[in-house]
Amino acid sequence: MWNDSDGRSSENGVDDLPLPEFNPENYQTEVVRHDVPTTGRSVARRIALQVLYEVDAAKHAVGEIITFHLQSQPVSKKAARYVRRLVLGVVNNREQLDAVIQHYAPDFPLDQVAIVDRNILRMAIFEFGAQGHIPVGVAIDEAVELAKLFGAEGSSRFVNGVLGTVVDDESALHTLLSVKSAAADGEILTDVDAGEDAGDNADEDEYDPSADFGIGLDDFEGGDEELSG
Repeated sequence: MWNDSDGRSSENGVDDLPLPEFNPENYQTEVVRHDVPTTGRSVARRIALQVLYEVDAAKHAVGEIITFHLQSQPVSKKAARYVRRLVLGVVNNREQLDAVIQHYAPDFPLDQVAIVDRNILRMAIFEFGAQGHIPVGVAIDEAVELAKLFGAEGSSRFVNGVLGTVVDDESALHTLLSVKSAAADGEILTDVDAGEDAGDNADEDEYDPSADFGIGLDDFEGGDEELSG
C-alpha cells in the first residue's frame, strides 16, 4: 500500500523503509547517549543488536563481529559477557525464537520484517524466555527503547505489540519452554549474574577484548567461568 502523504510504501500496516547501514562510528556515539538508559545491560543490549544485525545482513563471523564492537565500544567485563550471552543465545536458538515470533505475529513473515525489528524481538524473547530471571516488563521496555533508537517509524509499536501478544497468551509459556530446554541441554549460555539491571557496574574494570580476536562460537560455549575475571 502506498502512502501518498510521505511517499512510503507499506504492507500489512508496517512501513517498508530502507534500512540504515550499521556504521560503527555512528553507533559509538549512540551507545553513550545521555537521554537513554545507560546501565551495563542496556549498553550490552545495544551492542548485541549491532552484532546480530551484521550477522543477519552480512553473514559475518560471529566471533569477529563481537570482538570488533567490544574493541570500538569499550564496556565493563560484565557487560561484555552479557553481549556474548545475548548474541550466542539468539544465534544458537534462532529457530525456536523465530517460531515463537511467527506464531504470535502470523501476518508478518519474518523475511519481510526489518532486520532491526526481528533481532530486537529475538533478544527480548530470549531474555525473558530462556534466562528466566529477566522480568518480562524490563525485557519489553528495553526492546521498545531499542526500536525507538534504531528502528524505523512504527518499529516501537510493532515490537511492543508482538511482545505484548506473546506474554498475554498463557500458552506462550509452553512454546518458550523449548528455548529453556535448549538451555538445559547446554546449547546456549544462560546468565548467572542476576540483578545487574538494578544499576550499572561502574566500579568494574573495563573489558579488554584484544585476546579474543578471531574467536568463533565454539570458543564461548564453556560457560561463565571462562568469561570471568
